[in-house]
Parts: sequence; C-alpha cells; structure tokens
Amino acid sequence: MIINQKIKNNSHRNGFTLIELLVAMSLFIIIITIAVGSFISAMRTQRILVALMAVNDNASLAIEQMAREIRVGTGFPVSGANCSTLNNLTFTNYLGDQIRYWAQNGSLLKSESSNNNVPVPITASNVNIKRMNFCVLNRVDANNIPIIPARVTILLEVAVSSTGAVGLQGVATDLQTTISARNSE
Repeated sequence: MIINQKIKNNSHRNGFTLIELLVAMSLFIIIITIAVGSFISAMRTQRILVALMAVNDNASLAIEQMAREIRVGTGFPVSGANCSTLNNLTFTNYLGDQIRYWAQNGSLLKSESSNNNVPVPITASNVNIKRMNFCVLNRVDANNIPIIPARVTILLEVAVSSTGAVGLQGVATDLQTTISARNSE
C-alpha cells in the first residue's frame, strides 16, 4: 500500500503545469525578440558603415588622382600673399593639356583640353560631393616669376548619394589635403 501511494505521488510531480509552461515560453520569446532586434540593428549599422567607407575610399582615390596631376602641373592661378579660395581649379598638366576640376550636381568632374574639354566624372555614383573648394597659394615677383612653388589645398565634403542613403541623411565627411607643385613653372 505504501508503495502504491508513493507511485501516485510521483506521477503527479512529473511534467509542467500550464503556468510554468506559459512563463517559460514568455521568457523565451522575450529573449529571442531582444536577440533578433540586436542582430537587425547590428546589420543596419554594418550596412551604413560599409556605405560610408565606400564613399570615403572613392573620394580619397579621386583626391589622390588630382594630387598626382597637381604635383607635376604648372600654370596655377596667382594668389599673392593670401590663399585664393576657388570652386574650380584650372592648370596645365605635365603633357601640356589644360586641366580643370570642379564639382557639379554632386559629382567631381574633370575636363582636359586633349579630350575637347568634355566633363568626365571621377567619383562613383554613390558619392555626393556637397562642397568642394581649392585654396591656391602661389606668389610671383614683379617679373611674374614664381617665388614659391604653388601649394593647392583641396577641401571636400562628401556624403552618400540619395540612392544609397538609407539611414545616412545628414552624414557627411570632410576631407582635406595640401599638395605642393614640384615644378616652379
């Protein structure tokens, strides 16, 4: 008889009550929801960072291309003692071609006299040039002979274009570099 009573008591203790099951499922759902939300947030942040890195890489490559050409260029605008701030830069490259750089409609453009001055974008479509200035420091003496080689500072504000700007509205990066021309004209 005692054995049968112990078996009956043990059979009532096996399993979970409905309340225990509901509490466990609720905790599981809450933990999964938090984990999925964190994962989605991390994926969104990663996508934003990849887009910003691509824009910065492309803009840096364009600045490096301009710097190589400016470094061996001549015929820069004369500024006097102060830096002349320009929204475009025109000079002669080492081949004797007239080169012009400027920003228009969010693109960085280049034209060459050897290419009939046809504007060619040198930044990718995901790059939005918000602001671009050139600061040229180039002094000459009374005989128009350069006293110092030209120094050109490129100031660039870039952002992700509107086509890839999910979550990036208002995010822009400033880039700046200064190049000294090797040729003293």
